[in-house]
Amino acid sequence: MYLSTQKSMKKVKGILIIILAAVLLEVMLGIQYYSMHDMMSEQLEKRAESELTLKAILIKNMLNQTENALEDYVWDLRQRFGKPDSIDLVAKSLLSTNPEIVNCWIAFTPYYYSQKGRLFEPCAKRQGEIIKTDQVGGEKHDYTLMEHYREAAESSDYHWTDPYFDEIIVTTCSKAIRDGRDSLICVFGADLSLKWLNDTLNVRHIFPSSFIMLLTEEGKIIMPQPSEGDKSEISQKLTTFINDSSVVRTNSKSGRTKIIRFSSDEVGDDGCVFYANMRGKPHWQLAVVCYDREVYAQLYKLRLRFLLLNLLGFGVLLFMVERYALNVLKLQKTTLEQSRINNDLHIANKIQTAMLPEKELVDEHVEVAGKLIPAKQVGGDLYEFLVRNEKLFFCIGDVSGKGIPSALIMAMTQAIFRVISIRENNPARIMEDINGMACRNNKSNMFATLFIGVLDLPTGHLRYCNAGHDLPLIINQEVSKLNAHANLPVGVFSDTKYEMQEERLSPNTILFLYTDGLTETINMKREQFGIGRVVTTFHELRTTPTVNQLLDKMTDIVVEYMDGAEQRDDLTLFAIRYKGEQNSDQILDESLVVSNDIQELKQLKSFLLSSFEKIDVSQTMVSQLRLALEETIVNIMNYAYPNDKKGDILINMKYDGKAIRFVITDEGVAFDPTQAAEVDTTLSAKDRPIGGLGILLVRELMDTVNYERIDDKNVLTLKKLVN
Repeated sequence: MYLSTQKSMKKVKGILIIILAAVLLEVMLGIQYYSMHDMMSEQLEKRAESELTLKAILIKNMLNQTENALEDYVWDLRQRFGKPDSIDLVAKSLLSTNPEIVNCWIAFTPYYYSQKGRLFEPCAKRQGEIIKTDQVGGEKHDYTLMEHYREAAESSDYHWTDPYFDEIIVTTCSKAIRDGRDSLICVFGADLSLKWLNDTLNVRHIFPSSFIMLLTEEGKIIMPQPSEGDKSEISQKLTTFINDSSVVRTNSKSGRTKIIRFSSDEVGDDGCVFYANMRGKPHWQLAVVCYDREVYAQLYKLRLRFLLLNLLGFGVLLFMVERYALNVLKLQKTTLEQSRINNDLHIANKIQTAMLPEKELVDEHVEVAGKLIPAKQVGGDLYEFLVRNEKLFFCIGDVSGKGIPSALIMAMTQAIFRVISIRENNPARIMEDINGMACRNNKSNMFATLFIGVLDLPTGHLRYCNAGHDLPLIINQEVSKLNAHANLPVGVFSDTKYEMQEERLSPNTILFLYTDGLTETINMKREQFGIGRVVTTFHELRTTPTVNQLLDKMTDIVVEYMDGAEQRDDLTLFAIRYKGEQNSDQILDESLVVSNDIQELKQLKSFLLSSFEKIDVSQTMVSQLRLALEETIVNIMNYAYPNDKKGDILINMKYDGKAIRFVITDEGVAFDPTQAAEVDTTLSAKDRPIGGLGILLVRELMDTVNYERIDDKNVLTLKKLVN
């Protein structure tokens, strides 16, 4: 009776524990869920504002090109005022050089040419591949009553009309031309086709179903057009919300955009729309639409998985409580505890192995391979590598001690290296950040030797920083040690300053890194393997076809040397073979040298147009590449050289059928655009740092942006994949 009662009490206690654990876990998951929800909402705001800013820049660039096109032909127009019959040639010439403009006209003030009558408006119109000219002014076409004439005639600036349909959707840009006494001569204008808006607004969306809306200042929809089905129907509903002052809306945290949430009952799906006015004229509105099912898709999946795992866990836990109530024996508990420890160590070994990068990396520039053999189930050695913007970031390290504590430090160091390397190119600063984290609350006084390198793949320029680690070997015709200053290991002093060093790797050079588990390997006679034997071995192995095979052979040699002796320390080997620039067949390889004079942009434009005519790429990509390169060159011209100092800029353009690569070299002051901070577009134009928007634009338009400072020269490589 007593035993039965005791078993029942244990079952009740077990069930109560399960219920309490379930409640606490659900509360924790709920807090975590809503915290992640808020974080994702903040990130969505930033991404939406970034996309709206980028689209606004692209649209304003096209509008500015139209204004510049008119400005370029004002002088030619004035020269022909005395020859009214040849004025239409100005409009025709403008159309021939600006494919996005479909109509150009010159509307003269009434009776300006008495022989032409009251209304005289020479016009050029694009019809397919043909440009036709005509005089369209007359009583049936009284342009003096039209907005684009009246508004421009009363202003000294360019006037833009709201988009309208004239066979296709267009918008009109016009400007008054006056004589020396400020009397109106004519209004010079052009009709810009807005077909390019679809390409501008419908690329690189935040989410697959997201889309951009473009509205006039009064809230009339420009894009998407009515022919775009469901998207147009949703746009009409959202436009109604934007124009309805009674609809609840909030400001983003930056204050740059307004946000309106909508529900499935209103639009057919839950989501939100971010919108803001473009700066300058025309005051069009840009809006981006995002749906909750895509914004929080991963969060919803994670919540479901947690729920299923909780149910499964509770079921397993209930079963364990039942078994525990029936079989509580000290011997079994001891056995189970030992089994659990072994299982945890086995899992820890799998986790540690999974945290290591892939065994090898092979591409056109480099071969990378690594191998780690722990002395116990878990160890304190590490190696890591990743490629970003055509740079290979790598490290190798050895944490003091062995076992789980060392493995935890190893995992932390490896994780911090990956996180910092995503944003930082300087190995010394990466080392300092890792050291700062390692010294924080380091009550156990554990430390780690570490070597960090950054290899620029196109040039072979190696920057590195050593923190008390064994010197790497450079293997080519000879085997030598890399000149690396020792510095202190990480985790010793939080204020340690680390020194960056540089080296240039020649093609087919192998950089070999290792931990002291290699040189301190002991055989049955208690003799160490030693660095001398390592150097001798590599003299024999340096012609091995691949670095992965090289590491395998080195491992076999070490195991053979041990001759059955116990492995006392973790063994880590890491090798990089730098291949250098491969001589692939180039479809295009052309260069241009310009000086830091803004007038040289005409020569740059001619060079680009001539080069792009020789390769088969889309007009949209050509426009993007021109915009990115011109933005980069203008920045170099303006800021690379001190005032009144002349300097040359070398531009090399290559195309191999897969990617277009621009290599820009100048001898100006050092500046790394890949490390520039994100631009704060909330600041006024006066307070905003110069060049930030240009750098943002170049990063968005190109696939990779790579910078190196070599021989006191800035070497900037812009790469765009074609296929």
